Amino acid sequence: MTANNSFTQVHLLVCVHGMWGEPRHVSRLAEVVRETHPEPEEGVELDVLVAETNSEGNTYDGVDWGAERVIKEIKARIASIEGSADASPEAGDPKQLRRKVTRFSIFGYSLGGLVSRYTVGILYATKFFDDVTPVNFATIATPHIGLTIYRGSFLSRMNQRLAPVLLSRTGKQFYAKDNDDWGDGKGKPLVEVMSEKDSVFFEGLSQFKHITFVANAIDDVTVSFATASAEPYDPFSGHAESGIEV
Repeated sequence: MTANNSFTQVHLLVCVHGMWGEPRHVSRLAEVVRETHPEPEEGVELDVLVAETNSEGNTYDGVDWGAERVIKEIKARIASIEGSADASPEAGDPKQLRRKVTRFSIFGYSLGGLVSRYTVGILYATKFFDDVTPVNFATIATPHIGLTIYRGSFLSRMNQRLAPVLLSRTGKQFYAKDNDDWGDGKGKPLVEVMSEKDSVFFEGLSQFKHITFVANAIDDVTVSFATASAEPYDPFSGHAESGIEV
C-alpha cells in the first residue's frame, strides 16, 4: 500500500505455456505461487495471470503473434484489477481503496519463454515500465537462440528441414528460417534480432531485477543447454580436461 493509503499495490505475475501447450501446463505453477504468497507482503498483493489465448493450434502462429495475444490479456487483466476496489484494512472504515498494478513479473516455459521476451520488448517500447516496476523474468527450457542443429545427427537434420514446414511460422522462427517473413527487410531472423543489445527486446529484458534461465544440462535433445541457458563463460571449454561429456 502506498504511503498515503490512496491505493493497494498489485504485483502481476504472467505465466506462458509452450509449444502445443495449454494453460493447464503452467496452472500448477500458478497454484503454488498463490499458495506460497496468499497474503499481501509489505502491502503488495500478488495477482497471477495464466495466459490462455495461445493454446494448442495458436502456438503455430509465431512468437510475435503469440506475444501480441499475451499483451492483450495483460492489458485486460490490468484493466480488471484497476477497475476493482478493496475494502480498507482499517477496522470500521468503509472506504474503498483502488487497486493499481505497480510491479510486473513473467514466466515462460519452452516457446513461452520466447513469447515472454517478445512481450517484454513491446511493453518496454510502449513505456509500460515507466509506471510499472519489472521484477522477475524466468524461463525453463526455452530455445533463446533457436533450436540446436547437431552435425552428424540424422534426426537433427530432418527436424531442421521439416519443422519450418510442419510448425508454420513458429517452426521457421525456431530454426532461424524466417528472414523473409519478419522484420525490417535486413534479412535477420527473429531470434537474432531479439538478442541484439540495441533492440527493445534486449533493453526490456535488462530492466528486470532478477533474470533466470533454467536449462536441462543433459538428455534434452530438442532444447539443449547451449540455447536454453545464458552464461558469461563457455562451460564446455576444456571439456576433455574437466570430464564433461559433449
